[in-house]
Amino acid sequence: MAAIPALSGAGEPGILAAQSMRTLRTVLIPTVAPVLLAAAASSAPAAPDGDDDALPEPVSAEHFEAVLEHSPFLRILDPSETFSLRGVAVIGDETVATLYNRDTKQTIRVTESAAAPKPAEPRLVDVTESPDLTAVSVRIAVEGETVELFYEPERVTPAPSESSKYRHKHYDVKFDSKGHAIPPEDLIKKYHSLSDKQRDLYRKWRDAYYAKHPDIRDSEKRFPIVDRVIDTIKAGKTPPRP
Repeated sequence: MAAIPALSGAGEPGILAAQSMRTLRTVLIPTVAPVLLAAAASSAPAAPDGDDDALPEPVSAEHFEAVLEHSPFLRILDPSETFSLRGVAVIGDETVATLYNRDTKQTIRVTESAAAPKPAEPRLVDVTESPDLTAVSVRIAVEGETVELFYEPERVTPAPSESSKYRHKHYDVKFDSKGHAIPPEDLIKKYHSLSDKQRDLYRKWRDAYYAKHPDIRDSEKRFPIVDRVIDTIKAGKTPPRP
């Protein structure tokens, strides 16, 4: 078995040198680090005592006044699509235009003399008169823009609701000898046009409705309600609650 050579001679200086370097780093790092930090702190420029200009200015409500007064989220992008002309009248010596805001569903009145309290509210600039209503127009100033509005009845008259369509429908009402309203022929035909499944659904709704409203069972007032429910079921939708 070969003998392991002893670490002697030329090998000893290398080992001793490595140990000396580790010892030196262990001594120098804790000693030098505080000195370097102190030097860096002393070289940094210090703010003069009592000099408030060196501090950033605090944010206050005044910084947001412009955004609050002219918010991009509240700006009317297209006044001609938002406002519709409903009418023009002369009250005393002043011309007044009535506008309808389709976004807010509100009616407002504008004049030439009254300044708008808010930038988003319109101000009347001038009026073009005509014996033909559809040719009447006004110019309004809103959001720094001037737009012309014409009288358009179809845009300012609300569309009838689904329920009002049935309420205003004419039904040929007849009564039997007991004073009960007889369903009109077109309503009977509409009922028979339902499928068997749809009729079952209608009868369930009818029984529940009349149980809750017995006074309307034999009245002609039930016709628009029944008409609407049959159309709803025929369209494949769920009838409203009784």
